[in-house]
Amino acid sequence: MQKDVNPIPFDLRDQVWNVIRVLADDPEPTVQFESDYRGSNMDLATISINTVRGQALQTVIRYALWVRENLERLPNGKELLARGFGEMSEVRELLEAHLDARMEPSLSIRAIYGQWFPWISLLDENWARANKGTF
Repeated sequence: MQKDVNPIPFDLRDQVWNVIRVLADDPEPTVQFESDYRGSNMDLATISINTVRGQALQTVIRYALWVRENLERLPNGKELLARGFGEMSEVRELLEAHLDARMEPSLSIRAIYGQWFPWISLLDENWARANKGTF
C-alpha cells in the first residue's frame, strides 16, 4: 500500500480488498496464543504484528488510507471523503465485525484500533467517536 514504491493501481481495489479480507479471517491470534506469549516476551501490539490476522487488520487501515488518497484525487474528492466509511463500506463492515467480542475475542486485535485511532478518526471521525468505547 506504499504509494512511492510500485504503487498498486486503484482499479485493482476489489482484488486488493479480497486478499485482505481472506487474511483477516486467519485463526491466529487465538486467546490461547495470546496467553502463551503475552507478558514476559510480548505485549499486545507486538503479538498483533506477529500474526497474520493482526497484520491483516493493520493493512485494513492502510488500505482505507490508500482508498482515501485515490478518492481525494477525483474531481468530487472532497464530497467523497466527507462520506468517510460510506465510501468504503467494506472497511466499515470488517472493522465492526472485529469489534464484536463474540466474533473477535483477541485483545491484540483490539490493540490495533487503539494504535491506529488517529488514522481511523481521519478516515471517518463520526465512526471513530461512535465506536471508541468498544476498542
